[in-house]
Amino acid sequence: MQMHNDSVKALDVRRMQTPIDTRPHYIVRRYAELTCAFLVVTESSGREVGQKMEAILESCEDAVEQLLLRMSATLPSPRDRLVFLINNYDLTLSIIDVNKLTAVVQSFSANWRRSIDAINGEVVKSFTNFKNGTNILQAVFTQLVQYVQRFTKLVSHEIFRDNPARNDMVNIHHILVELKKYKPVY
Repeated sequence: MQMHNDSVKALDVRRMQTPIDTRPHYIVRRYAELTCAFLVVTESSGREVGQKMEAILESCEDAVEQLLLRMSATLPSPRDRLVFLINNYDLTLSIIDVNKLTAVVQSFSANWRRSIDAINGEVVKSFTNFKNGTNILQAVFTQLVQYVQRFTKLVSHEIFRDNPARNDMVNIHHILVELKKYKPVY
């Protein structure tokens, strides 16, 4: 990774094959995708971003930030330089945010049934009074449905229209059918 960062730092922006304009640059897209891949792999392993990984990501961020500044300096006007920087930072943030959404949707889709069963088991074990336990369980499930509806609304936003995670979202009706299995019959 250090060699990669060194090559980014040593890159002569005047000799690049593609001309630099105000649009986001492909190098920045690749940086954002690489960073996102590191973050998703780390998160899916169940570990936190450690000091070593954080140092690698910071070093890569510094190298790309310096590259962006060198690239923007080749543009003719201050306005073009600012537009270039804004477009490239926006691209970076959108890739990282969109991929974060994908990871959340995939995690929820894979674990929602197990989580509902775990919630039910915990409430049944914790509350000996059947009526209290049932009321608490229904309140928790109501809250869960509200959160899923909010999240579904977020995922259906126009900004995520090209994100394949939209198709992986669990339909709220499937969740409601599953929750009815835990409703007590008197």
